[in-house]
Amino acid sequence: MLIHLVRHGETAGNGQCYVGRRDLPLTARGWAEAEGVARLLAGRRLGRIYASPLQRAVQTAVPLARAEGLPIRTDARLMEIDFGLLEGKAKSQQSLSLRKAHATTPIPGGESLAQVTARVTDFLRDLRPETGEEIVILGHYWANRMLFGVIGDGRDYRPQTGSVISFSPVTAVP
Repeated sequence: MLIHLVRHGETAGNGQCYVGRRDLPLTARGWAEAEGVARLLAGRRLGRIYASPLQRAVQTAVPLARAEGLPIRTDARLMEIDFGLLEGKAKSQQSLSLRKAHATTPIPGGESLAQVTARVTDFLRDLRPETGEEIVILGHYWANRMLFGVIGDGRDYRPQTGSVISFSPVTAVP
């Protein structure tokens, strides 16, 4: 099995505020990134496309799904971390160290990284890939990082908008 892990295309909030569960659409650049993902994965042996139900992830999946004739299967377990009380706050005004302060302690009104890891691990348990199948998973910065941390190959993964990392899982899902 080969997994193509994709971070959604750019939105107006990326890099400026804690977007998390806010359901923002892609910018014009984000749509161009989505088209780039479709071109990059064109002609692959794709069997399934999964996406977070947030519109930025689904919109990023649209050009690829259309080109490959595949449905987009949404799954809430692929959603971004819930930033709770920090949702929408400017990063310049509110510093946050998720890996130090919120590895296991939830953000007030939100989630911890351990909770995100549990969600994506549950998704992976249900994946049940076919032999030789390539699967596309479209998600978000932290959800993708936690998913890659569970079954990835150990590379330092810090996904940019509209980026793809392709890998064969190196470990079984716990």
